[in-house]
Amino acid sequence: MSRVFGYVRLPTAAVASVAERWRCRIIAHCATEGLSPELVFVDNGVPDTAWIRPRWAALLDILGVDDGLDDGPPLVILPSLAHLSSDPVALARMRTQLDRAGATTSTMPRTPPHCRRRDRTGQLPVARDRGTQTTD
Repeated sequence: MSRVFGYVRLPTAAVASVAERWRCRIIAHCATEGLSPELVFVDNGVPDTAWIRPRWAALLDILGVDDGLDDGPPLVILPSLAHLSSDPVALARMRTQLDRAGATTSTMPRTPPHCRRRDRTGQLPVARDRGTQTTD
């Protein structure tokens, strides 16, 4: 199995609980996909155009370490590409860095399963059949 890591960038400094919530969301997503992340890196209070990102640098360092196992390319889970950057130049640079490290990326769905709308009983809504109705 490939090595799996997560990365989140928070543009404004957030309290620790917000950063932990993002970390937990990545871990929960990995669990639903049958993946086991080794680490989730969080750059807190880093604008999307910043070139210096301590946790990003740490992620790239770890991706560059050969663990001696040929398990396939490492996988980096992102909530969305915006967590890398919304600036096209910075985004292209970061994607190139991941490519050079031999990593593949995957983004999480916009609405995780635990955030779907539920009724008052806690059950997911049942899809209604919109076929033709018969009259008796």
